[in-house]
Amino acid sequence: MENSSTAVIVKDPTGTGENVAKFTVPDDGKSYRAEIQRKQFGWGQYNYSVSHYIPSSWPLFDYGTILAQWHGYSLNDKNLNPPIALVLSGKKPEWQLHIYQLKPLSSPSAVPETVLKRYVLDVPVTFNQWHNWNFDIKWSQLDENNQLIPGQIIVKHNNVEVANIISGNNYHQKWPPYFQMGIYRASWKEGALNRPIVGNPIEVYHKGVVIKDMN
Repeated sequence: MENSSTAVIVKDPTGTGENVAKFTVPDDGKSYRAEIQRKQFGWGQYNYSVSHYIPSSWPLFDYGTILAQWHGYSLNDKNLNPPIALVLSGKKPEWQLHIYQLKPLSSPSAVPETVLKRYVLDVPVTFNQWHNWNFDIKWSQLDENNQLIPGQIIVKHNNVEVANIISGNNYHQKWPPYFQMGIYRASWKEGALNRPIVGNPIEVYHKGVVIKDMN
């Protein structure tokens, strides 16, 4: 949690009586993250399910908000973008899948840089109902000659496939990326964009987290 952000257990806003997680990031000019994470798995293939409920009070903004991400580790003392992220983006919000790939390093100690590939998902943004997501991720690898063996990401929304991407999907570090869920809106960091503070918090509900080892 950053500053006044919170994560609590509450009842399902649709009235089922089920316990769910509620993440909140206040619009206070300082807070921008409320996330929990799950470490640590080995390399291979894993299947992740998670459901999101976005209330109609969602504060629209020009930039994206990450609701689920698979995050790597610092490289040469630099923190990098998450290799994979599910993003709700824009004032006319749309679902996007972001995949960051590492540029070749000019030397083992060079400052690393990443390249973003953005995929718009054909999924309507519907408020006040649950969105059920499934991510089947096979991590890419480097062979003994440092050549890429592509991985694969299959994304389903409400059991309908909306993305199937074969590519590099991580930075090939000692450990594969770890799973985080909640809210991450970097553009709300203190002083990030000199944006007006209007006071409407970001709220998202999460439930149904299941992680399966497919190896």
